[in-house]
Amino acid sequence: MSRRPPRFASADLSRALAYAAEVHEGQLRKGGDTPYYSHPLLVAAIAMEFGADLEQVQAALLHDVIEDGAGPGPEKRARLRQAFGERVYEIVDFCTDSDVDGHPKDPWQPRKMAYLERLAVTTPDSKLVAAADKLSNVLTTLFDLRRHGSLAWNRFRQGRERMLWYYDECLKALSAGETTPQLREVLAEFEARIAELKAFPIDDER
Repeated sequence: MSRRPPRFASADLSRALAYAAEVHEGQLRKGGDTPYYSHPLLVAAIAMEFGADLEQVQAALLHDVIEDGAGPGPEKRARLRQAFGERVYEIVDFCTDSDVDGHPKDPWQPRKMAYLERLAVTTPDSKLVAAADKLSNVLTTLFDLRRHGSLAWNRFRQGRERMLWYYDECLKALSAGETTPQLREVLAEFEARIAELKAFPIDDER
């Protein structure tokens, strides 16, 4: 690999790290006891691994602040804009598929279909963070499958087949239109891990 990933001083990320920790404090990953904060950390690590710049990494750390973080939505949006600037805010806003501010989310299928339509036409800037997010989700599912076998799919209300459908559609949408070398690299990894999910024995219940 010939490119040189950007380098960041620790202070460059400290505010984003602190805010993500604040809004996700006490939250757990779906269907388990892992702190939710592990997810934005992994998304940011993946984004950095594939050459994201500072604002993209900040957005990766903050990508679930609006959708899943504690606190009123308008206040979180205003704070994101003020503290991190318009570009970070726009990436986080794009990664938000449901801004319900304490109300129940819309049904899964129409919500995801609307998100996929936006995903196909957004900029490579935002797609890199979205792809890191989806790769993080697939990796976490693979970790759970290796530990628990097919029972790991039980943590998804939609089940195995619909989740695999969604990951396939995300890959198609992320691959549409303009791309960058960094985005193509993370998408190749995403595609490989989707294939690994599909190949995992569905009757393995260790």
